[in-house]
Amino acid sequence: MNRFLSFAVIRAQLKQGRFSTPATSRNPGEIINSDDYWKSQNIEYMSHESQHEKWSEGQRRFIKLNFQYLKRSSRVIDIACGDGIGLSCLRQMGFCNVFGIDSNPIKVTEARRHGEAIVGDMHNLSFIGDQSIDVILCSHSLEHVYDPIKVLHEFKRILAANGILFLVLPYPDFGSLNDRAHLAKYLLGLHKFDHGRHLRKLLKSSGYRVIKTRFDTYREDEIWLTVTPIKAWDVFQ
Repeated sequence: MNRFLSFAVIRAQLKQGRFSTPATSRNPGEIINSDDYWKSQNIEYMSHESQHEKWSEGQRRFIKLNFQYLKRSSRVIDIACGDGIGLSCLRQMGFCNVFGIDSNPIKVTEARRHGEAIVGDMHNLSFIGDQSIDVILCSHSLEHVYDPIKVLHEFKRILAANGILFLVLPYPDFGSLNDRAHLAKYLLGLHKFDHGRHLRKLLKSSGYRVIKTRFDTYREDEIWLTVTPIKAWDVFQ
């Protein structure tokens, strides 16, 4: 488990002056009006993963590394599936019970070329039954949401008791230039260099146990977390 950024990454970021950014915390409501949230995420900052080779390959790389030992019958949901790169990879690996959700209808149309996908908002997954999902993939998505705590609670509700949530987030995510895109980065603690301690603490307070943490630099500086819901009996351990 690689818990810390490499010295090469730290040196590069020091040269760029990225550690000099003040760790000022901001709530999403201070960055953008809730009424403008959908337009901001689905029009202003819309991008297509399939149009960027390294980004697409980075997504496939993550899935191959983390899903290789999972049962192919697992019920998997790709949250914010974009234009279907993850769905395509999962199907190629033999996962047969997979679907994606994205708030952008244009991306969903493209994703349907690779598998089942529907238009939906991860803040409200009421159309998915309690404890009905074995695995959630949420890659470069949670930092974009208006209310990450609500989203994490929704994930926990739909995950089976022994389910797995794979989170991929930009880390560290310094500076304020992308604030309107990465609304939740301050609440998640991605804006400060603490080796993910704030994020892991937040996940624990939201009812998760962090099983594995890894840092990666293939696409960009990222933190990978494998987490599972805390079972009722865990509270008494």
